[in-house]
Amino acid sequence: MASGELPVNFSRPERSGCLLAFRTANAPEYVEALSLIRAGQAALVEHPRAEMPGFQPCIADQKRLDTCRQRQQVEDRVWQALRENRKIYESNRNAADLP
Repeated sequence: MASGELPVNFSRPERSGCLLAFRTANAPEYVEALSLIRAGQAALVEHPRAEMPGFQPCIADQKRLDTCRQRQQVEDRVWQALRENRKIYESNRNAADLP
């Protein structure tokens, strides 16, 4: 991409560097390639990547994230109890920490 353009530009599909391979914008291959890039752009709007605004993890990933968040909360409570020289019993997580 000598012109500095991205090979495929989903923000501005008509500026995709791969389209430079075609001589005219009227060529059937150019039109087809541009429509494929625009379809990719629409797919990204519907299902954004993880770094994009609006991203939602799939149900399985959300469950894993929830489990990790819960484990982190327990770990935080345990470390806080250790700092305060208190005991926490795993079998009774919801009860108040014992002095």
